[in-house]
Parts: sequence; structure tokens; C-alpha cells
Amino acid sequence: MDETMSEVKISYKKNKSITKEEACLRIIEGSPRNQYLFLPESEIIVGRKDSNYIVIKDLRIDEAHAKIKKNKGKVDIVGIGRSTFQYLPAGEFKNFIDPLLQIYNIDYLLKSSETGFRNGQNMSLLLMVCDSDYFGKINKNNGHEARDYILVELSKLIQNECRDKNVFARYEGEKFAILLINTNLKLAYGVAEKIRSSIETYQFIVNDEILPTITFRIGISEVNSSVKKSKDLLNHAEEACRKAKEYGRNRIVMWENEQISTRMTL
Repeated sequence: MDETMSEVKISYKKNKSITKEEACLRIIEGSPRNQYLFLPESEIIVGRKDSNYIVIKDLRIDEAHAKIKKNKGKVDIVGIGRSTFQYLPAGEFKNFIDPLLQIYNIDYLLKSSETGFRNGQNMSLLLMVCDSDYFGKINKNNGHEARDYILVELSKLIQNECRDKNVFARYEGEKFAILLINTNLKLAYGVAEKIRSSIETYQFIVNDEILPTITFRIGISEVNSSVKKSKDLLNHAEEACRKAKEYGRNRIVMWENEQISTRMTL
């Protein structure tokens, strides 16, 4: 495969003395995507050389391409060659990452939404709440291990349709939320439909048994005159998701122009 087309392989030297309370880098572009690399207190070297703390197999960068040293300043995004990382300060992983799914929790999503409102970006924010249909029955029939497996697979399917700058989080249980940044309702609906259809067509296999088809209902909200604070955006998306259940599940419902707008998928 052409080196310019292949995905960059990234690895790092694991240190048992480093805990998940330390600062870390999340891999946004590169493989394995969305893995967290925890950083020591000391200065580290990043580059192609195998002896580096973080090794990036990318011919576009040097053997010792960059140094990273933790300090009080905050770095949001770090770009090195064809690789992109997100920096999380010490304690943020433990506070804002779901331990099972390794995605953000709802606290981080709400924090990001509030930051967008404070910075005047609220008019370009949309929020999506995704909830599974009849998940309780599947959980009851197959047990907690199967439940965890399904949740991990669901999170991967949803994450595949999320842009890197969007915030994807576990809301609660089998419910997820996505904060979409710099987009509009038409594009958000397209993302929601890709998520809905990818889950509906995916085969979940537990103990060599194909489970019944899993479907999702999705509620979408946008900023309008009824949204006074960031939490309103979440409340509207939740209401739209509840309406999707009332209307028959496995569909997308949008809150727009201060009212519910049904976009049904049958």
C-alpha cells in the first residue's frame, strides 16, 4: 500500500507507574484511533525512532521530531506529521472518560457545550441524543457481558460517523449524545441517518449466536430563540428522542423552530 495512503501506526512505552490520573494524549488521526497515551512527568521525545517514548511510523517526520513537556498551559490539539492528538490535562481522563467505552461522559459534553455558548459559538451547535430500541429485552436475555460487548460495538459504529471536532459521549446506560460543531440541521440529519442505518444493518454476535436486529431512535436539536443556555439544547434533543419512541422507534425526530419536526424512517 502507498505510504501516503496508509494509516500511520502509533505506539508508546507503557509505564506501570503512570496512572490514568496523569495527563494524556488521545489519538485522533492515526492507528489505533482513540487510544489514550498517558504522559510521564519528565520530558518525552516523539518521532520515528523506536527508542522514543511515542513512536510514529511516518516517513514525513524525523526520528526525533518533537519534545513534549507538561506544564500549566493547556494544549488542545497537537499535530505531528499525518498524526493528530488531543491533549487532556491531568485528571481529565478520570473525570471525563467513560471507563467501559473509552469515550467522553455527559459531563464533558455539557462542559464543551457551555464553552461553546460562552465563546459565542452557540449558533453553530447542534445536539443529538441516540437511544436504543428494546435494549432491555436483549440485556435480559443475554446477560451483562453481552450488554457490555454490544455497548462497545455501538459506540464504535456511532464514532465512525462522527467528525473529530464533534464531542461523542455516553449519556447514560445505552444512551449516547453527540455535540455537533459548525454544522446545520441538514448535515446533522445526514449523520443521524448514517448512524441509524449502520446500527440497523450490523450483525451483533454473542456466543456464536446472531442477536435480533438492534435499532436506534435519534433526537436532534438546534439553537433557536427557545434555547437560553446550553442545557436547553440537551433537553430539546431528549424530548425529540422521546417523541421518536412515541412515533414508533427506529427513526429520527428533530426539534426545530421551537417545535418537534418528524423525519420518519420506516
